[in-house]
Amino acid sequence: MRKVWLIILMFLLSVQHVLAADLIYRITHNDQDALVLGEIVQGIGNSYKIDVIHVISGRLPQKTITLHTDF
Repeated sequence: MRKVWLIILMFLLSVQHVLAADLIYRITHNDQDALVLGEIVQGIGNSYKIDVIHVISGRLPQKTITLHTDF
């Protein structure tokens, strides 16, 4: 019985706040400028530099983009 309580306690303490979005809705309702595959090459604080490998939909004028996360 102690093991069960220990597992429950560990689970409750390990739960973290996460953010999520409805990906299918965003892709099908034009909620983005472009959908790309890329590689994160640099991350400083809340800013990430991404080298675009392939553009799935949309258009990009350059092959490097910067993503700012202000959550």
